[in-house]
Amino acid sequence: MRKDPAPFTERAICVAIAFVALIEARLRLTLTGDAEITAFLMSGGIPRRRRPGDGTWLRTFAWALQGVARRMPFRSDCLIRVLAADRVLSLRDWPSEIRLQAGQRPEGFTSHACLSCDGVDLTGGAHDDLGMIAG
Repeated sequence: MRKDPAPFTERAICVAIAFVALIEARLRLTLTGDAEITAFLMSGGIPRRRRPGDGTWLRTFAWALQGVARRMPFRSDCLIRVLAADRVLSLRDWPSEIRLQAGQRPEGFTSHACLSCDGVDLTGGAHDDLGMIAG
């Protein structure tokens, strides 16, 4: 994990927020029907009014989310990360852009979800070899 330039306390807070958000997202995905999650993703997320003014915080949170997701005791793939990041941004009333992709690769059909806010990719960027479904 690359070192983030933010102060230690800000990194620690972002790690804690990411940890809780990933657990909530995993539970939401487990307890909510597929149709509800699909409708949410296809809608592009929750509309919000305010623009974030702190790209540094977004980059620190993205750093924390990626690091924590790799260490969770459950699968925290791109969909879980998108749900977690969208929830955190909704609490701050910051807009997000959710992009869904799908395509055929040699190993079979695959899909990908990613989320960005104010030009910062929070959950990993788009894949060039996959077609856009929504976003």
